[in-house]
Amino acid sequence: MDASAKDVVDAVKACAGTDKAACAAAISKVVTYLGAATTDISAAVQDCVGTGTACATDIGNAVNALGVASTSISKAVEDWSTDKQKAEQEIIAGAKDILQGVMDVKQAITDCTKSTPSFYL
Repeated sequence: MDASAKDVVDAVKACAGTDKAACAAAISKVVTYLGAATTDISAAVQDCVGTGTACATDIGNAVNALGVASTSISKAVEDWSTDKQKAEQEIIAGAKDILQGVMDVKQAITDCTKSTPSFYL
């Protein structure tokens, strides 16, 4: 997910310019990455079965953060042609949500490892 945060920064830079195709491509890359990350993290719930509520909650929080980020980035694409300032704010909000997702994943790793029997590690 750290790479996705960098991609958001790249999208902000691309969208600050006049090349609409570069802007659209950069935002599309972020949305695609977020979709894949959300799918992967959702699949982790199956690995977390029986490891405790904190673990499952952390994974759920990460999925939620990425979902919100994806929505923000998608809105930015829609708004880019009519309201660039709003689109830029949505991209920044998406970047913050990606960073929150990273923190949630790190917490999930801690909580899931604490409650997983050592023979699974």
